[in-house]
Amino acid sequence: MLALVESGLGVALVPKVWQHLAAPAVRFERLHDLPLGNIGLALAYRKEEEDSVLFRAFAQSVEAAVQAD
Repeated sequence: MLALVESGLGVALVPKVWQHLAAPAVRFERLHDLPLGNIGLALAYRKEEEDSVLFRAFAQSVEAAVQAD
């Protein structure tokens, strides 16, 4: 999954323990405000895609879903 992100084929929700497996071009953002007892999740994406409209829309959707829970 991280290889797909690194190659520019999308973003992914992954366990935060995967952070040490990623290439330098992949960035992880911790998802805050998750209910206690859940596993930690991170949003993985290519650093150079950070300003793309599609990425921002996806990230906002993920944040809204996490906060709604």
